[in-house]
Amino acid sequence: MTTAAATEKLTVKVGLSTLDRKMTRAQAQRYGERNMPRDLKRAGFKTVVCRTDPEIHGGVWLRINYGTCPFPALKSASQS
Repeated sequence: MTTAAATEKLTVKVGLSTLDRKMTRAQAQRYGERNMPRDLKRAGFKTVVCRTDPEIHGGVWLRINYGTCPFPALKSASQS
């Protein structure tokens, strides 16, 4: 990631909500980790921040998602 991309502030969306202030990818990651619902945290979910594509999504913003890896082989391969 280039320095410009690391410091670029974009609109952030979580679920159906759009956050009030623009954030960098690192800020959105921290926000997602701090505001993850407790039940998801207990279930082992992780925070993932993705940047949208203007051709696919109609604009550029950051999306905060929560998820787990359902395939044990993929999970262990990604940790090595």
